[in-house]
Amino acid sequence: MELILQTEKKKIPILEILLIILISLVAFSGSIEPLVQRRDLIYIAMLGIMVLMVLLRKQKIKIGNILQLQWLFILIFLIFNLIYTIDRSKLFTVILQYVVFTFLIIINLKESFYENFQKIFLFICTILGIIVIITVFNNTFVTDNFSFLYSDFSIKAMTGRTESNAYPGLLGEVAYSAFAMNIGIALIISKYFAGKKLSIFNWIQLLIFIIGVMLSFKRSLLLIPVFATIFLFLVSSTNKKLKKGLIFLVIAIGIVIAVINIFPETLDTIGRLGEGNSKNSGLSGLNGREQLWEYAFDMFKENPILGLGFSSYTKYCYMQGFQWNYLTHNIYIELLGETGIIGLVLFIGLFIVLFMKTLKVLKMSKNKDDISLVNFSLFMQIVFLIYGFSGNPLYFPQQMIVYVIAISIISNKLNKTTQKKEQIDNVKN
Repeated sequence: MELILQTEKKKIPILEILLIILISLVAFSGSIEPLVQRRDLIYIAMLGIMVLMVLLRKQKIKIGNILQLQWLFILIFLIFNLIYTIDRSKLFTVILQYVVFTFLIIINLKESFYENFQKIFLFICTILGIIVIITVFNNTFVTDNFSFLYSDFSIKAMTGRTESNAYPGLLGEVAYSAFAMNIGIALIISKYFAGKKLSIFNWIQLLIFIIGVMLSFKRSLLLIPVFATIFLFLVSSTNKKLKKGLIFLVIAIGIVIAVINIFPETLDTIGRLGEGNSKNSGLSGLNGREQLWEYAFDMFKENPILGLGFSSYTKYCYMQGFQWNYLTHNIYIELLGETGIIGLVLFIGLFIVLFMKTLKVLKMSKNKDDISLVNFSLFMQIVFLIYGFSGNPLYFPQQMIVYVIAISIISNKLNKTTQKKEQIDNVKN
């Protein structure tokens, strides 16, 4: 039994669409105050829908692969953190998120879910990219028309960013906007390297996303998708991949050149790539982040085995008299301080196994739709893991939920492979 809306042409899985919409509200919440403030309610709604999906389908939740087991170990470890963490209230919120993420990983979502997920996310990314471009011509477009969505602090920050030729768009923060553009790029590139034909509109969307990320002033999130694209090209199993790759490279270079000529503001982002030490700002080439890392290392020294509790870094900084709300800008160093050696090993283990399993699933995939989906997972894993050295994707729900979807995709593929093997063995017996 499944809740479905019947139309003249096709069946629409209502619960799946609702779940995707709720996921979108988290992934693209950015600095939008009504969404950020109600995020816990969104998680609870997501959890309720997934439980309902399982009950209506009379589907048993089966832990059938190593990724699911690794994730459950992480969840159990985070719950154990409640015993000794220095920020229990924050951890309760995080555990709610991780319970929802657990359901996304352990239930067997249908192919229709991922198809609709790609369509809805691509549509949202396109709208967000268009709004970023509009703000180049009208710097106050977002604050004039959507000010009710943001706090006074966010509006002030957005205004300052825009005046510096960095355009956060509707999401209110350049990091969120650039990450959203990376999602859009991933969806198009994944389709391309699966051997699927891109429409003219797809190429226009790709152009929008490239412009959007170049206007973000986020140098890391400008370079990472280039690396991810090259990696996908190298592991692509499509025919004539060299020819296709070269064609794409030529087109991409042409787009970049055209964008720079049309929108000179993008040079601000590129110019930052060559920035070194700044005596005026008092920051080093790491933008002062090594000072933030010192607090994480101090946390590690206090409890090298277990750390001081997941998501407790900000609280620790406050306890040391350092007023800082923006984390370490390095998820690996922060994990070391917050969760010690055990937590770091659990998370790094998941990152590595997921990446290796993704490459294995990609080699086994034959259907273009499957390859496109696995490509998307691989692309976003690369973005997440590399950006983790300079950003906070593990700690920002907007970015973490996309990584969870990447896990979900591979987890489902692994379970289906196991089911097929079991069916073959049953037939033989």
